Amino acid sequence: MASIRRWWNSDTALHTYIYAQTLISLPFSVFGTYTQYQLQAVGYAIGKDSVGGPCVDYCIVPWLGTNMDLNSVLLYMNAFGIGLSGFITLFLAAYSDYWSHKHLLVTICFVTYGCFTIPVYWLQDTSSYDFNVLSALSIVFTIVTNILVAVLNIYVPYCMRENAAAIKASTRHDGRPNEPPSSLSPSPPGSSSNVPIGNASVESSEKRTYGFKMTVIGSFANSIGALIMYIIVIIITERTKNVNAPGLLVATIVGFITVAGASVVYLGLPRLPAKDAAELVGETAGPLIEFLKPFADMANRRSMTLLLISYTIYTDCTYAISSVTGQLFYAEIKPNTLEYTLYALAATISGVIASIGFLLVRPHVPIRLETWLLLGYALLLIQPAWGCIGFASVDFGFRARWEFYVQTFLIYVSGVIVNTTFRVMFSEMVPPRNEVRWFSLQYILSSSTVWINYVASAPLQNATHELRFPLVLSLVFAFFAYVLEVCRQYIPYFKRDRKRWLAYDQRVAGAEERDGAGQSEHASAKDDGDARRLVVLPAKM
Repeated sequence: MASIRRWWNSDTALHTYIYAQTLISLPFSVFGTYTQYQLQAVGYAIGKDSVGGPCVDYCIVPWLGTNMDLNSVLLYMNAFGIGLSGFITLFLAAYSDYWSHKHLLVTICFVTYGCFTIPVYWLQDTSSYDFNVLSALSIVFTIVTNILVAVLNIYVPYCMRENAAAIKASTRHDGRPNEPPSSLSPSPPGSSSNVPIGNASVESSEKRTYGFKMTVIGSFANSIGALIMYIIVIIITERTKNVNAPGLLVATIVGFITVAGASVVYLGLPRLPAKDAAELVGETAGPLIEFLKPFADMANRRSMTLLLISYTIYTDCTYAISSVTGQLFYAEIKPNTLEYTLYALAATISGVIASIGFLLVRPHVPIRLETWLLLGYALLLIQPAWGCIGFASVDFGFRARWEFYVQTFLIYVSGVIVNTTFRVMFSEMVPPRNEVRWFSLQYILSSSTVWINYVASAPLQNATHELRFPLVLSLVFAFFAYVLEVCRQYIPYFKRDRKRWLAYDQRVAGAEERDGAGQSEHASAKDDGDARRLVVLPAKM
């Protein structure tokens, strides 16, 4: 027990983050999988085809006072959940940077997460009432999930900086000299003193290494948690024949576990430094006005903006592709509960293999993270192109069982590569004390756009009952994301922009470290106007 305590205390922030990723995977895996399955099963039971006959290839169900194609209902549900969660995250992000108890916010999200998972076991009837309640719970669950993921991600840049600072302090303690800073007050990009201080390349490498470890192990822990859940469901399905809906039963039990397990998150997550409330402009609307500052920053931090936009498009496409292929699997294969569980289990195993593989392979492959990101984007292009072949009258294009398992593996490999590299690259670009704001901005941009694919495709699906239309849009957008990232990496203008801002933020961090905490004052220096008023420095106490 003592050795476990020593291991936990050796890096409490990292280990709590890994624990949180494991905990979030428990309800997400079983609730997300089996409510989707239950909705489709109930939909086929209560629905009819267009002439009033039983559902075969498609199903029309009553929903929100109208009759609609079942797959259109699922598309609209995704749009509502993601769009509303982005709207709520906007307010959380606006105020969270000024609140020092962000760990409490994460804990509250976990408790809410578990509470909405608990009721599902009692919603097994094939009735319109249970269908409507399940659809409402799914929308709310999507909202809480996305908010929780967005808030939890803010600990990556903070821990990267803290680890680099600890290494620097240890080096200084050992008696090795550190290069002095160039000035007490940082100069924005474009000014004459725009030269990185200290050993910038070494510090950047240390941050990337730690951030890479943190995100990959977190992703691995997420997959392991889901893997355990699916194995438990399979055991219950095979060993206990008198249990109805074993997936929903496990989801309910996991809901209670999540509520109880949230206490560890509260105790283990670090207390992130908060911005001084005196920095707010205005009164009630002040934080919202402050939150809009990253949008102004985006016009100046051009390389960062391009990275953010391309990743947002990628995320939108991943949401749409995963949703559509999951619905296609049910429509084409007609799986029972066991096979649906095995399909979900295959996805989780793919995530584990991809996470471990990337963690082991990446140090031995001498290519930059930027190249890995392009590879991940390219892999995503395969899935929608593959699915679009199914428009033709052929036995290929997400029609055979094996195709779904192969595409699941490919999309998980792409996701592990892209999500890991993006979080590391984006984290090193985030200005200090703005973690919530920038990571929430990424999520809000995604929430503001991902529903477009669903809403544009749902009427087509409702009219034609052809579920592959969203794949066409996803293919176009995924290719556009790839082109944007190529431009960001290889056009000299964006390369220079990235280097200037990394150097600037490093000088800001150095000045903050020397000045300490207290009342804030604006950094002043002659500049070209590009970064004026973008960074706030604390004054001496």
